[in-house]
Amino acid sequence: MRIFFAIMAACGGGFLNYTGAWVVSHDSINYRLPVPISTAAETAFALGPVLWVVGLILAAPSILAFCRHVRQFWRIMALQALAYLTLVCGLGSVGALALLGFLGSTVLIWVLALVWAMVSPATSAEPLSSPRGQ
Repeated sequence: MRIFFAIMAACGGGFLNYTGAWVVSHDSINYRLPVPISTAAETAFALGPVLWVVGLILAAPSILAFCRHVRQFWRIMALQALAYLTLVCGLGSVGALALLGFLGSTVLIWVLALVWAMVSPATSAEPLSSPRGQ
C-alpha cells in the first residue's frame, strides 16, 4: 500500500498537468467554472513537463520515507498532500503576491516533510520482536 502512495506522489505533477489539459479543453466553450479553477487549469496546462519535474521533486520525502521504512510514513504523506494542495492553490491564484505566498508555503512544507523523512526513526526488521532483543 505504501508503494502505491509513493508512486502516486511521484506522478502527482503529471496528474495535475493532464487534469489541467482536460479542464482547459472542456471549459473553453462555456467558461462555467470558477475563476481560480480555470486559472489553475490553464497554468497547469501551460507548465507542461515542468509540472512533471515539480511533482517528482515534491515526491522526494515520500520516496525517501518509503525507502527508509519510517514509522511515520502516513504523516509524511499527509504533509505531501498539503504541499500539493498549496501548489494547486498557488497555480489558481490570480495575484502575484498570492502566487508567491502559496509557492513559498509549498516549499516550506516540502522542506519540513523532507527533514522529517530523514530524521524519523525506521521500523525494525522484525515487527513483532522486543525493542532490545529480549
